[in-house]
Amino acid sequence: MKDVYFIQRLAAYIIDAIIITLVSSLIVGIISLPLPKDTRYEEAYEDYIKKTNEFSEKMGLAASNKEEEKPKEEEKEEPTDQEAPVGQSDNSGEPVGQDINTIEEPKDEVLEMQKAMLEYYEGQLGNLYIIEKHNSYTSLFNILVCIFYYGTFQFFNKGQTLGKKLVKIKVSQYDKKKKYNHGLMILRSCINYGLIFNLLSFLLLLVLNENTFIYPIGLIEFLSMGVSLTLILMAAFKKDGRTLSDIICNTKVISSK
Repeated sequence: MKDVYFIQRLAAYIIDAIIITLVSSLIVGIISLPLPKDTRYEEAYEDYIKKTNEFSEKMGLAASNKEEEKPKEEEKEEPTDQEAPVGQSDNSGEPVGQDINTIEEPKDEVLEMQKAMLEYYEGQLGNLYIIEKHNSYTSLFNILVCIFYYGTFQFFNKGQTLGKKLVKIKVSQYDKKKKYNHGLMILRSCINYGLIFNLLSFLLLLVLNENTFIYPIGLIEFLSMGVSLTLILMAAFKKDGRTLSDIICNTKVISSK
């Protein structure tokens, strides 16, 4: 049995991702043709882009003004007997040559920037909620297509997707003495392609509102990225190439030659 290289698995993944994207887009396009346009989503998306551009311009203008207001460096003059050096105190105990307002200015700028970012964030929550909820229905079709392609089709096609077939690799049972079936292949696909997290995000968006959705969805996306990174590292550096999904589902990617 020949070793399977990580580059083969990566190539198969890219090919399959292109196929899934095309099929999902086609299905969503066909289904959405007879449906009326979602004006609420269109308005939210346009407002989101508008506010983002305004915020970017505001931040860019603030940075530009800050650069223009920087005083040019002047030649330093030696202090005279009557003039105390900057930073030293006179008889009254007050620092000479320093402007207290100037010292506080950087702190004020940071506070203003934080305030502007918070206002932008709060102003976009409603738009983000509508956009995420609209996209979640599209994501649902993608989940179903992925489950069929990576789970059902791959199982009944001798462990091969079209991408795996092109690069001559396949998914096979690892331990012949342990359980292996169609259900485990579906579970493997859900772990490998983040379908569990996508489905969980979809369900949460159905029950949460615009004031509570952002943190749970953000946490799910963070966990999804962590699992994906773990799978990649295991496939790339583990000696037998078995990932977390392979260990759970009793599978291994082998050469089909």
